[in-house]
Amino acid sequence: GRVFTQAEAGLLQAFADQAALALENARLFSLEAARHQQLATLAEIERELAAELDEARLLTLIVDRAARLFAAHGAIYALEEDRTLRSRAWTEQSGFAGLTVPLGQGVAGTSAELRRSVVVNDYPNSLLAQDRWVEVGVRRVMACPLTTQDRLLGVILMNRRGAGAAPFTDDELAVLESFAGRAAIAVENARLYREA
Repeated sequence: GRVFTQAEAGLLQAFADQAALALENARLFSLEAARHQQLATLAEIERELAAELDEARLLTLIVDRAARLFAAHGAIYALEEDRTLRSRAWTEQSGFAGLTVPLGQGVAGTSAELRRSVVVNDYPNSLLAQDRWVEVGVRRVMACPLTTQDRLLGVILMNRRGAGAAPFTDDELAVLESFAGRAAIAVENARLYREA
């Protein structure tokens, strides 16, 4: 039955303000630490990609590193002469082996046609959804075109599966775009090395 005074309520508010400030500082520090780790990881990946000149091994390396970076399944689609995308590298048990996608269809085809990144965090209810991926539990998808000197090389695509799959964030999309830029340069270098 004790009644709190106005002074006690003010003191509690002061403690709450300090706690909120401490929590916000901890959140910002955590975000900064995560960004620093991502940049360090990207720099390490860039060194690995620059050292690999065999295109098949390079594409596998790119997908493997991206899958680990985003805790997702993934694939790289290469643009073919007939203006379709063909899967060239993929994570194990992802179901991407030997797939072709016409430009403008699905998330990968749309990303390629528009030459911009696409994120779909409610894949089963998206107009871009394809039945085969909904059936295997894909819930979140992001794709980014691989371009160099305004030339489309292909698309890198990541997906997360299951009802509890975390949505892709704007920060993750920014990291994928940076990663895709590095990957496109490495792929182009491997092509030039093969031709030379």
